[in-house]
Amino acid sequence: MKSKRWLSGLALLLIGLSTYEHSARALSCVPPEMNAEVFSGSAAIFVGRMVDERPPSQLDRQELEARGLAGIDPNKIRLFGFSVSRAWKGVTPGQRVIVARDTYWGDGFSREASYLVVAESRAGDMLITALCGNTQHLDHAGPQIEKLESIAR
Repeated sequence: MKSKRWLSGLALLLIGLSTYEHSARALSCVPPEMNAEVFSGSAAIFVGRMVDERPPSQLDRQELEARGLAGIDPNKIRLFGFSVSRAWKGVTPGQRVIVARDTYWGDGFSREASYLVVAESRAGDMLITALCGNTQHLDHAGPQIEKLESIAR
């Protein structure tokens, strides 16, 4: 009798979970949220245009490993050059910076496109963005930039 009740409960739970609407899906991230905690914890925040891309050199890999990123597949890390047009933290307009990004899910940057870049940390001269961070194409960054403007005042 107890086992039938237990199985019935389990079946109802599984049915409920299968119909529950989730905001994040496999290979997707929860929508980013710009707030004071993200701002203060970031190494750099800027808008920039991606101008070039390359794989990391052996020296770059050593820098990334020194920052504790040794577990990431080095074949999935790409380095992207950005020309900074607007800056809130850690860089200045006109500066050229290198952004390291894990492209495990194919989330690189398009050449000549502009992005809001939120770098969580640094490794040497490289800025590092998270797979599920606030970095996004500028066309979609309006709400994040509005929040950023109010935080940075």
